[in-house]
Amino acid sequence: MNRLAQLFFSVLLFSGGNLFSQRVEAEALLSRDQIKIGEQVQLKLAVRYREGSKKSVVTWPELKDTIIGKVEIVKEDSILTHLANRASVLYEQVRNITITSFDSGMYVIPSQKFIVDEDTVQTDELQLYVSSIPVDTTKPIKDIKAIYDVPPPPVPFDSHEPTSWWIWATVAVVAIGVGLLVFYLTRKKKVEPEIIAAPGRKILLHEKYLEQLAELGRRKPWLQGELKQYHISLTEILRAWIVDRYRIHAKEMTTVEIIRTLNSMRANASAVMQLERALRMADMVKFAKWIPATDENENSLQLAINFIEATAEIPQPQMGPQR
Repeated sequence: MNRLAQLFFSVLLFSGGNLFSQRVEAEALLSRDQIKIGEQVQLKLAVRYREGSKKSVVTWPELKDTIIGKVEIVKEDSILTHLANRASVLYEQVRNITITSFDSGMYVIPSQKFIVDEDTVQTDELQLYVSSIPVDTTKPIKDIKAIYDVPPPPVPFDSHEPTSWWIWATVAVVAIGVGLLVFYLTRKKKVEPEIIAAPGRKILLHEKYLEQLAELGRRKPWLQGELKQYHISLTEILRAWIVDRYRIHAKEMTTVEIIRTLNSMRANASAVMQLERALRMADMVKFAKWIPATDENENSLQLAINFIEATAEIPQPQMGPQR
């Protein structure tokens, strides 16, 4: 009996020491280790620990806008904690981080340090390979547009001069005449309105922007050699919609800032993902000289339409009094 007791306590002591030596461990994983410029990849950080009689205090690494150098952080999900193994009181905390890069090369994701109570543990280093986008050398290279000369400011009039009043009067008369002429010509030449609303119904805000996208799709500028201008127009419509819908300064923000702000406002997650795909494609065309296929240009337009439709605020019809 004494030998059985000694054997039991020996096994318990050995297993307890083994559990203690592996009380804390950390892990870093990439959803894939090869991407193209502008593509996104998921970086998963996890820490596992066994709790004793007191609740453990877990300190995560502090992350800024970049992981390292030219590897940018697009989005950080919330930290999720769950009980991985009830028998051994094993807890796990996980966070997913979306990263990207706009420069080709091999990047080393540094190890991340976690502190659980008094124990410190680090993840392994990871490698991320970012490849450049092949350029079609058979197509002609377009020159960069020349710098526009800014006209000098008008010479201010001296309000104290006795003859200044008739100058202002002349300017006012000419301005009124030009305004009336423009109004008359536009009224005569305008055959169909941009949006035909039902009688007595006010045009909704999202309908105005959807009509602008529809007009852009009818013109198909990417088939006329205006690829870059098409994506500029597409993003301008989207940014203007975001300004009116969410009241944020989207016209002065980068794509990363827009997506991060919308996610912090808990906007429609699926719609934000479609917006991000359209904006990323436009960034690649404008800055990386990417030449997408025809169906990719049409897909960007459809993504923009989907985003506006999914985030539109449609007022509910008011019910009349019941009799």
